Amino acid sequence: MFTGIIQHLGTVHAVEPRPWGRRLLIDAPDWAHTPRTGDSIAVNGVCL
Repeated sequence: MFTGIIQHLGTVHAVEPRPWGRRLLIDAPDWAHTPRTGDSIAVNGVCL
């Protein structure tokens, strides 16, 4: 269950198939952070 604070909103721009699953490309123009591998990002309450 996601219990964090929502800081910014984004929109799924594209979904790309990968051998291990899918890659989500998310547009969040007001977000000045560049996520790194291992960062947790919540999408519809689910941390990815």
